[in-house]
Amino acid sequence: MYTKAFKGSLTASIVFLILTAGLHSLSLFTEQTPRNDQEKVLIDITTQYKADLGGGMFRSYSELFTALSSCFSLLCLLGGLLLWYFMRKNVDKNLLAGTLNIFILVFGVMFAIMACLTFWPPIICSACIFMGILVSRMLLFME
Repeated sequence: MYTKAFKGSLTASIVFLILTAGLHSLSLFTEQTPRNDQEKVLIDITTQYKADLGGGMFRSYSELFTALSSCFSLLCLLGGLLLWYFMRKNVDKNLLAGTLNIFILVFGVMFAIMACLTFWPPIICSACIFMGILVSRMLLFME
């Protein structure tokens, strides 16, 4: 049903998504160690100070960052597993094309945000995800 080139590019996208989820989730289990006095103060403030967010919610910036970081890993995992399931079940090309269009929008915006606001590893990972999905979409209807 699908061409060999399409299956290869979609498999690469799935690998990039799941690998990014795994790599990024590693940061959730490591503790930051300060390298100097300024970093010690910064880490203390971000982990100890709890801002009043209203509604009885008091969260540290470290807790907020952990929540966002977890959600990024889960988003990548969801994307990878959904594409893997669709490929395994040989879903209709139109359904897969629509899904890839949505993924292009979501992961394209994610890549743009990463490129502007983060550092090399997440920029490279998000670029690989976006390009893999984009190439997959272009190859979907090529015979």
